[in-house]
Amino acid sequence: TGTATVRHSAPRRPTRLLPRFSLRLLLIAVTLVTVWAAWLAATTKRQQAARKGLTALGASTYLAGNEPTSVPSETLAFRLRQQLADHLDENLVFSVMAVQTHYLEEPSLKAGATYTPREVLAFLPDLPRLKSASLTHTEIRNEDLDVLQSLRGLKRLDLGMTRIHEGPLDALQGLQLTTLCLDRTRADDESLKSIANMRSLEFINLTRTKVTGQGLRSLESLPNLKTLLIRRCLVTEQEYLDFKERRPDVTVKWQLLKRP
Repeated sequence: TGTATVRHSAPRRPTRLLPRFSLRLLLIAVTLVTVWAAWLAATTKRQQAARKGLTALGASTYLAGNEPTSVPSETLAFRLRQQLADHLDENLVFSVMAVQTHYLEEPSLKAGATYTPREVLAFLPDLPRLKSASLTHTEIRNEDLDVLQSLRGLKRLDLGMTRIHEGPLDALQGLQLTTLCLDRTRADDESLKSIANMRSLEFINLTRTKVTGQGLRSLESLPNLKTLLIRRCLVTEQEYLDFKERRPDVTVKWQLLKRP
């Protein structure tokens, strides 16, 4: 008779339901979380201090979703963040997206109201996600603008009715602005040479500046320019018409300067 051979299979190892984590990987994860938490705390603290300093100078700050020109967000994510901000520091949940200095009406100016000090600029680098800065009626001059170079996300800059004067505005060249307002300043043709390569510009306000028709030639090559305001500056009617002929795609609003 034959002898049957019985084979015994090796016992199966229990299936591991969870991935194996090494101590090294755990330490890396803890380090990354610690670094992120430290960065978030430092960023929040800087934003808190910047908002406090701007408020002391009479400026207003607007958190994400509450900017002056935006429609209030109704998304679920925004509502959840809003509820979280009700229980935590709002500076931890939302970034400042817009800054606006105090606008002075004509009666206030005649009564001796003073411009916002140029120190308002010193707080802006601590708002890295800032998209809009309306800095009207401030003491800001050309040489003060270097601090804006770190604000790579800035899209709208209003320097109307400031102390901007004749000469270059080179500090603006690295910004990806879509809107630039220089109205009621002493900006001139030399100033326009500095913004001639700011290809992202769509809207420029040069009302009541010292810009001439010669200076407008610097703006002809801006590919995305859509609107140009040149009311009551030193541009003649013929120079305005010449610019319109060369750039028919741009909406130009011109008004004759009436000399006393």
